[in-house]
Amino acid sequence: MVKTSVKQRREINSKRYTEVIIIMSVQNKGNGYETLTLESEKNRKEIAEGLSHLLADSYMVYLKTHNYHWNVTGELFHPLHEQFEQQYTELAEAIDEIAERIRALGHKSPGSFSEFSTLTSIKEDTEKPKALEMVRRLAIAMNRLSEQHERLSLRRKSR
Repeated sequence: MVKTSVKQRREINSKRYTEVIIIMSVQNKGNGYETLTLESEKNRKEIAEGLSHLLADSYMVYLKTHNYHWNVTGELFHPLHEQFEQQYTELAEAIDEIAERIRALGHKSPGSFSEFSTLTSIKEDTEKPKALEMVRRLAIAMNRLSEQHERLSLRRKSR
């Protein structure tokens, strides 16, 4: 595995989520956030809604990863404990980036667990699976995030 710095991962995440938005012009609305002016409010709302679902799913994967970090046991404890920590740290950065993109579109970013639980398509993990099952479940969840990101990117490109 290639090690990347936090700064490099942040740049990669920023580029990944920037793809979702086509910037026509930027206006400062005086609320501390830049509001992006796209073709229409309808487009901004549609993009913000898609990003809100991505945010909720990302947050659910963040919780799942943190849960596994705390509860992994067995022979794989040390490497998985470290890997889970790296993953939830990267997810936290991505979550912040997504929320800021929603705000930049001029919409409220969901931020409560009740909002996330309504918007997410990823099931909460209340069990304490064995180490390899944790890895399998996270791989499935990360694949879902990747697919969702791809759908948002394709929607943007089709405009």
